[in-house]
Amino acid sequence: RQTKDAKKVNSPQLWLTTMWHIGTGLPWDWRVGPGDSSERAHLRQMLAGLPAKALVTADGGFVGYEGLQAIVDSGRHALLRVGANVRLLKKLGYARESVGTVYLWPDRETKRGNHPLVLRLVVASDGKQPVYLVTNIRSPRELSDRQVIELYARRWGIELFYRHLKQTFRRRKLLSREAENAKLEITWSLFGLWAMSLFALAESVRQGIAPAQ
Repeated sequence: RQTKDAKKVNSPQLWLTTMWHIGTGLPWDWRVGPGDSSERAHLRQMLAGLPAKALVTADGGFVGYEGLQAIVDSGRHALLRVGANVRLLKKLGYARESVGTVYLWPDRETKRGNHPLVLRLVVASDGKQPVYLVTNIRSPRELSDRQVIELYARRWGIELFYRHLKQTFRRRKLLSREAENAKLEITWSLFGLWAMSLFALAESVRQGIAPAQ
């Protein structure tokens, strides 16, 4: 068992960050790097390929002042889950406040003279405990609390996409022995899965089945 575990730890790995389109269930963009890559850095690289005012929905791993600021500065919007490790402030009077107004303003950014990020907090439930979601779309008329919760719930589709890639498409382990070949293998595998999923989507729509189903 020790030999098996050591082999697993010492095996080379690739890091895949995928931008997945909620409406169609298809990958939109992706970045591949070594096993110690930063998914936040990958996200910033993919921002330019998104339409203006696109809504980026992600889990707690993407929450951070710099990443959120990059999304806002790019002209896109964010909807992120926050955990207990994120400190949100209230009643700073920095902006016109309403129900749910919170600020992300880490001490490091305060010392640097950077302004706080003004966000809206929406509290949902996963059936067991509260789920805290933040977005920079502060007007409920533009994006209601219900829509925030529904959109984040549909983010779960990316996990199914990864399951298809790893299990159904059998790419949990790559066959290439060289690093560059492995990058080509995972890239062409993604293109192949993308094409098959697009064909399946077109056929489903032809039969009157909505993409969300």
